[in-house]
Amino acid sequence: MNSFAAYVKARFIGNGDIYRYQTTNFKLYLYESSSRSWCKVENIGENVLFLGLNTSISIASSYLPPGGYYKGNRIYFTDDNIDEHIVGAQGGYDIGFYDLDSRRITPLRCNNNDKYRKWTWPTPIWYIYNPEDFIVESFGACDKDEEGDLGLLDLFSCN
Repeated sequence: MNSFAAYVKARFIGNGDIYRYQTTNFKLYLYESSSRSWCKVENIGENVLFLGLNTSISIASSYLPPGGYYKGNRIYFTDDNIDEHIVGAQGGYDIGFYDLDSRRITPLRCNNNDKYRKWTWPTPIWYIYNPEDFIVESFGACDKDEEGDLGLLDLFSCN
């Protein structure tokens, strides 16, 4: 069983009276059980990581539906700021994918001016998988770095 840890860096940005957050970077680590240490990962090959509120999984892109949208060596992420989804107006904006080759984030945008957006743009579930095929464990922790940016450490394991 492989264990990955993704450190997600986000920054709060202001726009008038509305303050949103935006994911700015990912750092990915693989747990090496033989040395009992975390090693930085620069490339995950054909694998795809899905990070989100509902669960976090790793899966080979060849197991995903054909059509070319889900590509290997990418991290697809959803907005997981549950407090803002429930009580705030800022939740639901930070959705996209991070390409490990180019080191760029491509956001998926919704209508930011729609006051009913949280009902028409729900927290996404990227992929419904057969639980008999994968064993997944998810853990999460948050902290802030010295620059005041939010860091989310998302640990997950899968076969």
